[in-house]
Amino acid sequence: MIAFLLCGDIMLFPWALRSGWLMFWILSIIILVISGTLWPKVQNADKEYMDLASEKNTYPENHYIEDIALQIQVNTDETVAAASQEGQANLQENPRLIPIAELIDLGFKEKNVENYEQAASIFFRALSLDPMPDLAFYLIIDCYWLWNNLGERDYALTQLQAYVQKYLPQFNTQLRYQFEAWMTKEDLHKMFE
Repeated sequence: MIAFLLCGDIMLFPWALRSGWLMFWILSIIILVISGTLWPKVQNADKEYMDLASEKNTYPENHYIEDIALQIQVNTDETVAAASQEGQANLQENPRLIPIAELIDLGFKEKNVENYEQAASIFFRALSLDPMPDLAFYLIIDCYWLWNNLGERDYALTQLQAYVQKYLPQFNTQLRYQFEAWMTKEDLHKMFE
């Protein structure tokens, strides 16, 4: 910007010479040169001032608020854990009170924290609520996988046999093909026939 003004000022030299304003022209050139050299220093000083101003805005009260927020989060986590334990107790008392979608969510939460036994139990309860065939397909596979990882393959086969016989005729062609491929992979054809 200063270079642009300096160029304009130099173009005004012939006019200043003819009208007798040569002293003002020289003064304007000096001011532009000095301001051109000082401008970066002004910008740096302004930047340093803004940095200092932002440091002044860190009040000790902000740390107190962060401590309160952390305490609220801890209390919330404890409440959620207590509610989860109450929910599992209610689930054990009457599994039909909880919809299939919530059972599946609970099952995946347990599976994600590697509580496979509880996850398999929850998925099996969801399977006992007569879900749609496509949902039953995934529940059967998840229950088998979880029990198999726990070393209870025979238990899984005996528990799931009735559901396989019930849902296999209800599967559409794509699900039936996927289920047959899964049974071949797990070598379960002779177990479920």
